[in-house]
Amino acid sequence: MNEPIRKADMQKNVIKKYKGHFPEILRRASECTELVSGIDVKEVNPTSHCYALVNKLDLT
Repeated sequence: MNEPIRKADMQKNVIKKYKGHFPEILRRASECTELVSGIDVKEVNPTSHCYALVNKLDLT
């Protein structure tokens, strides 16, 4: 399994002006990523807000 990504690390790449919109930005980006590449963004630890990228296509 790949190393989970922390919410704080993802927020570093969001312009400060839009930090309050982060949940919506993450939701929309996750939807697009899933539609285009079959990769889902899943929260693996709600306490520490860690996320992992999960391949939904099972192409091995």
